[in-house]
Amino acid sequence: MHEFSVARSICNIAIEEAHRHNVDRVTGICIEIGVMRQIVPELLRTAFEIAAKGTIMQGAKLEIHDVPVTIKCHDCGQFAASATLQVQCVHCGSTNIEINGGNELLVSSIRVAEEVGHEH
Repeated sequence: MHEFSVARSICNIAIEEAHRHNVDRVTGICIEIGVMRQIVPELLRTAFEIAAKGTIMQGAKLEIHDVPVTIKCHDCGQFAASATLQVQCVHCGSTNIEINGGNELLVSSIRVAEEVGHEH
């Protein structure tokens, strides 16, 4: 289960950013995960709760956005997106394709608690 190491990395990134900006508490984090990463969202959420426990991340909401696999066909020039890995063009059937997306794993936003107790 690589979800736990991913969850730890997400927490570490958010904690480093929070400390850099003198923030005492992170309330939420939004991540984008390409479907080629084969990460199970439910397992990641559980691992995130465990990794966040006892840190400024504890209780933070993890928001996960799936990024589809995107391909470009070098024969017909068409682009396509899919929830699964495609090994051929959905338009012409060619295998002369380039995978352009779907392998991402990035933190897109971090929500923090303001001093007065409001989120921004």
